[in-house]
Amino acid sequence: MSATPVAEVKAHTVPELTDSKSTSSLDNLKDTEIENVAITEEGEEDFGVIEKAEDVATQILSTYDDPTLPSITFRSIFLGVGLSAFSSVGKPSPRWVSSEGLFDRSSVSSLSVLASGILIVLKQATIYTFKPQNASVSQLFCLIIAYVLGTAMHSGMPTHGFWRYLNPGPFNLKEHAVITIMSGTASNVATGMEIIAALDLFYDLRLNAAVAIFQIFATQMVGYGIAGVLRTFLVYPTYAFYPNYISVVNLLQSLHWRGALNAKKRRFFWIVFAAIFFWEWIPQYPFPLLTAFSIICLADNGRHEFVRNLFGAGSSNEGIGLLSVSTSWTLITQGTPLVWPLQTQINSFIGMWLGYIVLTSCYYSNVFNGRDLPWMSTSLFSIEGDSYNQSEVITADYKLNATALETVGLPRYTTTYALSQLCYNLSLGAAVTYLFLWHWPELRSAFGGLRFLKRGHADIDDPHYKEMQKYPEVPQWVYAALFFVSIGVGIGCSYAGPHGTVLMPAWSIIYFTFFSAIISIFLGFITATTGYR
Repeated sequence: MSATPVAEVKAHTVPELTDSKSTSSLDNLKDTEIENVAITEEGEEDFGVIEKAEDVATQILSTYDDPTLPSITFRSIFLGVGLSAFSSVGKPSPRWVSSEGLFDRSSVSSLSVLASGILIVLKQATIYTFKPQNASVSQLFCLIIAYVLGTAMHSGMPTHGFWRYLNPGPFNLKEHAVITIMSGTASNVATGMEIIAALDLFYDLRLNAAVAIFQIFATQMVGYGIAGVLRTFLVYPTYAFYPNYISVVNLLQSLHWRGALNAKKRRFFWIVFAAIFFWEWIPQYPFPLLTAFSIICLADNGRHEFVRNLFGAGSSNEGIGLLSVSTSWTLITQGTPLVWPLQTQINSFIGMWLGYIVLTSCYYSNVFNGRDLPWMSTSLFSIEGDSYNQSEVITADYKLNATALETVGLPRYTTTYALSQLCYNLSLGAAVTYLFLWHWPELRSAFGGLRFLKRGHADIDDPHYKEMQKYPEVPQWVYAALFFVSIGVGIGCSYAGPHGTVLMPAWSIIYFTFFSAIISIFLGFITATTGYR
């Protein structure tokens, strides 16, 4: 991750607050200007140099924290639950590490992270996941709305008598972070929902409502258990800086802390926010062609299939969009150009261009005999190229009918989808190899002697982690217990299928859950250090 110094930024420390102005540090905070500036003994500003990608977490984000600020309040719960229900129209996208990363950098109680997982069962709009057009709510949108509503609640609610418990003071960063975590978690539909949908759609197995709820709960809590147990490796060290969330935490700090530098950040943010808000109406309604267009496709006018496959992207599964142009900020930011480290972006662009070459050449070379199948599709196809009817090769008790399989034949993938699955599997092996070759010291430090299961890690030299030591830590056994209890609940749900059907044997659940936990070590490290998922 080392690189030549590319920028100089002001360091992150802040003046220590005193009690001279007020007996309450909360009141003191309102009158204190907090700058991302370190002052030397000579009174000069100290500049930090970003030499490695993880230096962003220590040079850009402040380590200041006020332990007296409340995080679990009426405002955080009320707005958190409300925005969670609102944002749960989103599409599925695994994010278990996001909550951990944001929690640690924002000094929010880890219990709030576990509580946010419970909100999965409160989702009211998961049905949007199964619509042709998904409606999604971004975490940034929830962050801004939470700031507006939280500030309004503080200004509009009384502060005396009983109301002081509901309105304990100015809307603070910790409340804001809790709301952002809750709504961000709820915006991702639980992947366990796909299991329920697949059983109903393809196998005519409709789970009991209670079994379905517990099954979703178990799959979500297994993830939280893994995330908690792996904190020593994936959260505490400085290298685990989660580039995707540096901007989120920096925005939270800028919105709640005073100072000239933060004022400039806020002003710039609101200017850009307003510009994007008004511009997005233009490609969305008056001129939808500006959302995404290809000059080459417009010139070809649909005459050649090759041009449509390679350059088209206006419709789903139409093409891979080579040289397409977009003026919509929603599409421009799909590749996260503002948050990924430069090294990650370069690797991503190299892979993307290789994908253009490999997908096109393999399809037109009839690799996997996919030339007679659609250019892009995730469906299963028969030998004749029709939709594959998997019910023909499954017995009444949902087991494989080998005789029927010989008659019907194996299902076929499109060339592009087969290659994508091949690359997914290769990337998994590459992640494991990468960590063992280049990050063996980190692996040995975290897992040697089962160190990750022990409390207290004085050798971790991370300023954010040191700030967190003032708070009582959730013991590892709590996350381990959550992990094992969730496995037990999942096994119970698997044996509670309709008509006594065993959906998956216990050994299979145990094996693949532990395998997933091991894989989380490697994939989680990639996400923590590069932002790529």
